[in-house]
Amino acid sequence: PWGAVIARASDRETAVVADVDLDWQSTVRRSLPSLGARRPDVYTL
Repeated sequence: PWGAVIARASDRETAVVADVDLDWQSTVRRSLPSLGARRPDVYTL
């Protein structure tokens, strides 16, 4: 949500591979109170 770029790609077709810090992801999710108001029962993915 803060716009951290974890990988970049060229302007051509390419595959992007990046490592995601799952501890950081958990920290961010805990700091976003709006995630507690999610309603997955009203949509499908």
